[in-house]
This record gives sequence, structure tokens and C-alpha cells, in this order.
Amino acid sequence: MYLVVSILQRIKTVAPSDTPSRCQALIVSPTFELAWTVNGIARTMASAMPSVKVYCCPRGFRDAHDRIAELQGSDMGRVPDIVIGTPGLIWQCITSGWLQTDAVAMLVFEEMDEILDRGYDESVLLGILQTVTHSHTQVVVQSDSLYMWRRIWKLVSDFMPSPVRIWDI
Repeated sequence: MYLVVSILQRIKTVAPSDTPSRCQALIVSPTFELAWTVNGIARTMASAMPSVKVYCCPRGFRDAHDRIAELQGSDMGRVPDIVIGTPGLIWQCITSGWLQTDAVAMLVFEEMDEILDRGYDESVLLGILQTVTHSHTQVVVQSDSLYMWRRIWKLVSDFMPSPVRIWDI
């Protein structure tokens, strides 16, 4: 996950006394396994920044609620700076009010072609985009293949004021 470096550059670190914090980066992955892998990479890279907290949403919705509530009620009283998960679980956390998105500086869709191939409802993806995208939010859509680029572009272009396509063939 090469984008972790860019994400970490956009994180505004805070002292533990400056709580509560808000989620500053959201990474949406097609599978829990990929989310867990990205979580490991992000934690390793963020280890040089002790105040940055990374969290991977567990598979179950109830588990995610309990864990986020635990994080918000912990001694640190902080939610993670970077949250990683699948579209459905992230959307449930947002719509339930357990995940505040007003401070998200970077929204990343990892393997968007795979997300669409797996049949995730486009209304969920649009909901995430509409809720998370603010004037200060950078949206990054990564795809490993070009065969869906028109569908992906149609889905996300309204939420990217100055979109740039980078082809790596």
C-alpha cells in the first residue's frame, strides 16, 4: 500500500492532551484480508509517529461498534487517525454515528475495480463519497485494471473537483 506515506504526511498529529481526535484518513478495501494487510503496513509505517493511531474494522458490525466505543471511551479518549475497512462496515459505522468524518483529509478506495467486482452496492460507495468528501478531502481511487475505468470514473468524478488520472501500464 504505497499510499500510506501520503496519508501519513496529511495526518495532523496531536498531543495526547488534545483529545478527542477525529478520523483523518479512511481506507476502503474490497476484503477484510486486504484491509488487515494494509493495517499492518500502516501500523509499521506509523510506528515512527507514536501519536498516530491506526485501526482496522473487524469483520462483525457489532464488534466494530464495541471497538470504536471502547476507543472513544478509553483513557486516551481518541478515535484512530486512520481507519481501514470494507465498504459495508465503514458505511454502517458512519451512518450509525460511530465514525465521525468531518476531519477526514484523505479518502482512499483501494482496488476499486475489485470492490465493484465483488458486488458492493454503488449506493454505499456513493454514500461514503458524499458523507466523507469535503472541500479539504483528497479522494484517491486505486484500481489494478483498466477494464472498469469508465464505470469507476463515472462513480467518483463528481466528488473530485480537479481529477487527475494516472495510468501505469
